[in-house]
Amino acid sequence: MSKRTAPGQSAAQRTYYEICGSQALPLLQLKFSLHKECTQIIFYMIVNRKLDFELLKRAVNVEIERNDCLRIRFEKRDKKVMQYFLPESKLENIPVLDFTGKTKQEQDAALTKDARKPLKIMKGEMYRIILYRTYDGRTGIYLNISHVIADLYAAVVFFGDLIEVIAALQNGTPPPRPLSPFEECLKKDLLLFNDQEAKERHHLFFKELFTKDGPSFYAGADGMRLLNRARRKKKDPGLRYVILNTLINDKSENFNMHLPAERAEPILSFCEKNAVPLQTMIYVGMRTYLSKINEETDDVTFALAFNRRITIADKRSGGCRVNALPLRTVITKDKTFMEAIAHTQQVQFQILRHADYLLELARDGIKSWENRPLFSKTYSMLLSCFPFSFALPEGWQCEIGNYSNGRFPMPLYTVVVPNFAEGGLDFHFEHMVKILHPHDLEALFEQSVRVMEAGIANPDVTIGALLREAL
Repeated sequence: MSKRTAPGQSAAQRTYYEICGSQALPLLQLKFSLHKECTQIIFYMIVNRKLDFELLKRAVNVEIERNDCLRIRFEKRDKKVMQYFLPESKLENIPVLDFTGKTKQEQDAALTKDARKPLKIMKGEMYRIILYRTYDGRTGIYLNISHVIADLYAAVVFFGDLIEVIAALQNGTPPPRPLSPFEECLKKDLLLFNDQEAKERHHLFFKELFTKDGPSFYAGADGMRLLNRARRKKKDPGLRYVILNTLINDKSENFNMHLPAERAEPILSFCEKNAVPLQTMIYVGMRTYLSKINEETDDVTFALAFNRRITIADKRSGGCRVNALPLRTVITKDKTFMEAIAHTQQVQFQILRHADYLLELARDGIKSWENRPLFSKTYSMLLSCFPFSFALPEGWQCEIGNYSNGRFPMPLYTVVVPNFAEGGLDFHFEHMVKILHPHDLEALFEQSVRVMEAGIANPDVTIGALLREAL
């Protein structure tokens, strides 16, 4: 374990901040879940270079100086969790592992073991970093960080900036331009999430979205297994929700699928030409397949991860700023593929105007409006599409991947990211093992891609025709 050092700082010298809206949900999960590793984000970066580990240790500590979310610490004050920023912090004795002569399976097993070990964030362990020589001679940097201080975008900011820091140290050149301080973003977010007039507007918007079409419907990737079980248990053949106590039953695994460049490129080109966000395209492809395997329902709801970084300065900051909000669409079978895209975009853009509303408030409101019990769910999945890019030094190749922490409070979390090594797109499926199996996810991946391919080939094809002919 890395030893952390920080200069002495009394409570009187600190500026304390409340937990902001984006941080509130992972902190709530951490508080009530039996498995404290449930809110850890674990990513790694592997480069095709045999980098010096002493230089990497220096680079990591430079990154801690530059990236203020890595200097957040928590403290209970008057029985309430507060946060503050250390002026300085440093990691001593960063672990170095050598997998030379071992297999990829042995390497993955060692890093997975750390991924499933809880961080002690109330004792100052906000993250763990491991440097390693891979089984095939490359250099890896592993990050296991609390979701309360960082989201997926922040992990990418960390690795992207760290690459530039490493290159500067190697070449003896000036450091890259500074990152934007998360502390300033946090101040803004505390105001946004606590705006009472805005909260009322957000509340009314989601109430209209979820009451105008009647109760929402659970269209899971399991294809009615879970819903039919709930219907039998409740003796209600018309039941539209499932019951999941994910505070206890949250065991999950990661399953990955790769969409090769030759299949991804036409989809990405169509999105660029028609100004369609990739997340919208993926959503329409997946919701169409989920409709097919769930009584051909017109009604599908996802939770979507919204980044909330709008300005250039925002996009150069770390921290936890993401917010997940429900995207519900009711798309009838006479609508064309392009009309489904347009409708989804319209609803998604409307939701973006309410991106400062807490998921917990929206979710509790939905359950109240639909008269559903506490642990009921109608979300098919949490979806995040993240088309990020890195500026790599000449000749460098980079592999980005993740490890499962082994716990997730929804049946499925899908993350779609570019594959730098091979081109195309990677689909990372974090799935609850009691609900979904690899063959379910293989079908979800392949059939959703087929919908997208058929749709971009003929944007005027109807959803009904796609259900009959493409699937």
